[in-house]
Amino acid sequence: MKKVIKRIFLGVFALVIFALGAGIIPSYYSLEVSDYEFENEKIQESVKLVQLSDIHNAEFGKENQ
Repeated sequence: MKKVIKRIFLGVFALVIFALGAGIIPSYYSLEVSDYEFENEKIQESVKLVQLSDIHNAEFGKENQ
């Protein structure tokens, strides 16, 4: 009986670890893009800003291009 409980526990534990990994690992290889627009009377022309954060030494494309 103890072996059955131990196997069930290990199976559930393995499934939880797999489920977490299935959600976390793909996030290391994708970028999220958010667009924001705002107006300011002091800025007369269009300006684009880019911010990259939390990429944790990941590479996206050849030489990050």
